[in-house]
This record gives sequence, structure tokens and C-alpha cells, in this order.
Amino acid sequence: MAAVNPLQVMLQPVLRQLNPWIVPVSEVIIALALLYCLLLMARVARYPKNEEDAAESRQKAQRNLLNGIISSVLLVIIILLIRWGLSALSVWIGI
Repeated sequence: MAAVNPLQVMLQPVLRQLNPWIVPVSEVIIALALLYCLLLMARVARYPKNEEDAAESRQKAQRNLLNGIISSVLLVIIILLIRWGLSALSVWIGI
């Protein structure tokens, strides 16, 4: 009698449900992150460079843009690592 891997028995149904969804969901999340960065860029462009009254607001908008870009890049890296991890796990489990 062949030994059955309990991890394989537990993970096969989960991975069969996740694999079709991971690519479309990750693409939507990446598109939303890009849209968020574009909206932050529009906020920076709204404040004129020459006016001293808007200098503080412009600097705050620039900081928000920098934070948005950093968080979006990190989000994309995390999503790519999750996609890679699920594909490696699927190959290891044998799906």
C-alpha cells in the first residue's frame, strides 16, 4: 500500500480553487495600485510650483506620491512572490 501524503491531500483542493483566480485578481490589484499613483500625480500637478501659499500642500502631495509609489512597488513584489510561491507549490504537490 502506497503512503499518501496528507499535505498533498489537504492542499490539492485549495490550490485547484486558487490557481485560476490568482492571475486575474493580482492583475486587478496591480491596476488599482497604478491608478492610485496616477491620482496622486494629478494631485501634485494641481498645486502650482510658483505660489508660496501652495508650497506646503505641494510638498505634502509629493510625500504622499512617494509613499504611494513605494507601497505600490512593494505590493507588486509581494503579489509576484505569491504567484511564484503558488506555482512552485502546485508543481511540488503535483497539480
